[in-house]
Amino acid sequence: MENLFKHCIVSFLIFLFPSLAFAQNPTPDVIDFVDASVVNQTLCVSSGYGQPVDLYQDGVADTYVVFSNLEGQMVFTPEGNGSAKELFFSFIDNNCGGSAPYFGKGRVLIRFVDMLAPGFVGNDPATWTYTKVPALDLATGHDFCADANDTNPYLQVRAYRNTGGGELIASSDGFSHSFSDPIGIGELFITSDFCENTLNDLILYDAEPGQGNNDPRPAVSILMDTSGSMNWSHEGNTNVPVEQRRITLAKNAVEPFLLLMNDHYDGVADFGVAAFPNQASGGCTANVERPMALVSNSAINDTINNVLPGLQVGGNTPLLAGIAEAAAMFSDQTERAIVLLSDGYHNCPGSASPGDTDVVNLISALNQDGVVLSAIGFGRPSDVDHPLLEAFSQQTSGEFYDVTEAGFDPFNWDPAVALQETYKNIAVDALGLESIVDPIDSIRPNEKRSHAISLSAYENKVTFFTSWACERAQVKVSLRDSHGKLVTSKTKGVRLHANKNYWLMTLDSQALANRVTSTPWLLQVESGDLCGSEKMSYQYSVLGQSDLKMQAIAHAEVFRPGVPVTLLAKLSSRDGAIKGQKVMVEVVGKREKDIQTWWLRDDGRKGDALANDGVYTFILEEGHKETGTYTYNFMVQGQDHRKQVFERYVRLKQSYGEWKKAEEPKLKIRSAK
Repeated sequence: MENLFKHCIVSFLIFLFPSLAFAQNPTPDVIDFVDASVVNQTLCVSSGYGQPVDLYQDGVADTYVVFSNLEGQMVFTPEGNGSAKELFFSFIDNNCGGSAPYFGKGRVLIRFVDMLAPGFVGNDPATWTYTKVPALDLATGHDFCADANDTNPYLQVRAYRNTGGGELIASSDGFSHSFSDPIGIGELFITSDFCENTLNDLILYDAEPGQGNNDPRPAVSILMDTSGSMNWSHEGNTNVPVEQRRITLAKNAVEPFLLLMNDHYDGVADFGVAAFPNQASGGCTANVERPMALVSNSAINDTINNVLPGLQVGGNTPLLAGIAEAAAMFSDQTERAIVLLSDGYHNCPGSASPGDTDVVNLISALNQDGVVLSAIGFGRPSDVDHPLLEAFSQQTSGEFYDVTEAGFDPFNWDPAVALQETYKNIAVDALGLESIVDPIDSIRPNEKRSHAISLSAYENKVTFFTSWACERAQVKVSLRDSHGKLVTSKTKGVRLHANKNYWLMTLDSQALANRVTSTPWLLQVESGDLCGSEKMSYQYSVLGQSDLKMQAIAHAEVFRPGVPVTLLAKLSSRDGAIKGQKVMVEVVGKREKDIQTWWLRDDGRKGDALANDGVYTFILEEGHKETGTYTYNFMVQGQDHRKQVFERYVRLKQSYGEWKKAEEPKLKIRSAK
């Protein structure tokens, strides 16, 4: 058990959610290169300092970073006892001939000047041509606050596209700040009241995330099984209405997946669509339905309106050819992911098993090219080739999602909602988003349900996503902020996507500004007729880009019954580990009675490595008794570093055991699968 636990801890430490990293050519800390002659020299109001910087790291100083004091006083000082430097600024202006306190405010402005522009003279602002930088990191701190607290609630960093405070990109508080913008950052405005503060570690980047020549630019290939059985219902029935067919449910689930990509990483990620078999040429081949392209409004809308509706169903299941075709879509992208949905067994040509040479070679090629494959098994449990999909997923560092039977909520489970939930979870993982809340619920005709949701000030962009199964259902969704005000598509910084079976609203930092308080937000779902049903399942998820994260992992030496399973969750924000929280994990089997709830520990006992380190642990000593898919719902509602309530919800699914192939249904035509 000790070796198992150590192995699990190592796995957790190297377990990284996919991320959109900055460019590969960051500058050194700009502040560290401030000239020695200005160190310890007080800079008063209306004075400042300019530092030449080689932004593109090509040996040419091209950007002049200008630090200006607008209120209080500032001075460059040695950082600690070393050679590193920091910019100290304060509301006190004693060294400038004023009195303490001055106006109770410290104000610093940072701008960027093009040193290569004609006529540039460093000490003559009349010759300056202002420019922009694509991205930057900045660290801040404080030495003393007038209220003697250990934190500075007044410090805020705002990034603007233009000088003079034009076009706010984002605002940030705390100690660590990262900004990027496709147009560029023209100005930083740092404000603080009643405090002595420091700026250090100002690092500039030569490209926005996803735009640099050497950037890890993410790309997703969506791979769809369009074999004949995709015209069946989830339960395997044939001759069913269009809205009940597997292919219809799959198309409906892919739509919000694409919209999430567009809302969160428009312009910084690539995507494409492939399908198998190739309906035009037949045989054991696959086809690219949408070549790899940059995520954009036009590309996403074209895929939703034309590519997905145009997918035809029929023929066999050349699953290996489909994977190979999807992998061949990547070019210069360095973060590559395939999202595969299949409802059957590879049968063209022949059959395939995890140990076959063709399978082993294809997995090896995926790993060599850095392709991570996540697979979704959709249909009846016996329809889906669990061993093969698990092999591709687990051996390429991906995930296998089993959407064949009741899992994360047996009381309200619905295959269509579960599939939508699965694509949403993949989007969360692939895009490095945080899951804030993620339950499934049910509603009756002419009923109104309200869900309170606590947001943290650490959230940078948030999406509220609600989906349901029946396209003809009468469902109305609305959102009210923490002040009780209705949020609509006309609100600045809001994107709304509403369709027959989903409602998706994304709020950027501008829309979130001044709307997040200690009072929860309210998501309301109202129903009319529900396709003649007495009850309908729906999911409501809140997810987004955030500086407050919960990472979770389930680890076992091998995922088989009887093997111990270690469950770990790590809570952190840009201000450090979040300790002292009550983190719960709900373990769900395939039957309603198979639901157990446990509290994770952070006390250094019973398998927890270190006490009070923000890593919470629980060990299932005897593992699981039966084969099947188990779901782990990690949940916490606690207080962050600022004593504000936050919520996080991470769902993991893992399959255990052996699976058997389904018998052919009586009405099945052998060539259709």
